[in-house]
Amino acid sequence: LGGIKTMLIPVYDTADEYLDGEPSSEKETELGEDAAEGLFWFRMPDKSMEPLIKENEYVLFRETKKLGEVGTVALVALGDELLVRHLDYAKDSLWLKPENPEFETKTFMGVSLRRAKLQAVRV
Repeated sequence: LGGIKTMLIPVYDTADEYLDGEPSSEKETELGEDAAEGLFWFRMPDKSMEPLIKENEYVLFRETKKLGEVGTVALVALGDELLVRHLDYAKDSLWLKPENPEFETKTFMGVSLRRAKLQAVRV
């Protein structure tokens, strides 16, 4: 059985840092063995996921290209912007849904799907 160990995980404070692959710092994080691959902390840039995730709160993500389950909290790149949203999808459609009703759901269908690039899912 794998034990728990403390590892240094990269921390990104901004979309630019993440997209440039240059973390602002590292954070000691307790993880199960072999769990650290592709993990990073990302600072929530806005209030779109409140009350679930507060603005400026650090969220642990794992890099992936697989969509995973509907409702998963994901980090998605739209050009040079990164959004943290609930993921919902169907054939040829993708919705990025905020927790906070003051923010709009972003919808992608057909060709516009190429604009949204899944980066990571919340651990």
